[in-house]
Amino acid sequence: MSCFTCKVFGEENTDCQGVLQQCENDDDFCATQIESSRIGNDNRVIVRKRCMPAANKNVCRPEPMKLDCTKLILSLYSECCFEDGCNSNGLKIPADNTTKNGHQCPTCFVENSNTCPCSKTELKECTGNANTCLEFSGHVQRPEDVEKLYAFKGCVDGNLCKTDLSKLPGCEVGSDAKLTCT
Repeated sequence: MSCFTCKVFGEENTDCQGVLQQCENDDDFCATQIESSRIGNDNRVIVRKRCMPAANKNVCRPEPMKLDCTKLILSLYSECCFEDGCNSNGLKIPADNTTKNGHQCPTCFVENSNTCPCSKTELKECTGNANTCLEFSGHVQRPEDVEKLYAFKGCVDGNLCKTDLSKLPGCEVGSDAKLTCT
């Protein structure tokens, strides 16, 4: 399998031009991904094309996977294909599903700490396919930023809980990361 590979940073991007590269494993597939990580008004967007390991096929979804902790919103959209050079096109991102789904989760967001103080936790109504509660602590380096320690809780698409966090297209998650989904 051969896939186009490239990576570009910037909120206005939905595509990047890459080179065709041979994948490492026979069961790899091609992916074009866009990741948006918004903390307050600071939105970091990265588009990436690459070979993906078969274990990460759960990222191939018809709608974006979303994590919503009120102050932090992470959205990951992936288009996957299974033929040589099939990921040459840009993305057409579906609209965000903001319909409340009846699920609620504790939510909080703290920088420079590995715990959310009880006083900072509120209840959030989940939307779209985010029907799982997530708790995270650990170091993360967002695109074009320095590594920071974060703790957060919120609503998440359960498929994001099954994703190898080291394979995110933009954010680099540290080895100290602890992720619990309920």
